[in-house]
Amino acid sequence: MQVTRGWPRVGPVLNDWREIDSAAIAALQPDVVFCDIAQLPAQRDLSAIVHPLAIYEVDRIDIATIYCSAVVRWVETFTVGELLESTL
Repeated sequence: MQVTRGWPRVGPVLNDWREIDSAAIAALQPDVVFCDIAQLPAQRDLSAIVHPLAIYEVDRIDIATIYCSAVVRWVETFTVGELLESTL
């Protein structure tokens, strides 16, 4: 059963990466899970994550490109101009 509290879409923000496997996140059945790029573990297979991820605080195009996949669906940046220029 999805717990939506009346909201059409749910997207929690992780305080700590280990929350990704928590019962609370599973109970939410979120449409997306937000995670700071600094929290992503180096040795975790992200393809095993069942919820789409949105990562934030990304400031380099190479990092954004590496993480953009079926699992990491959205990238937030505070340097959008620089990232756009680096793709030209």
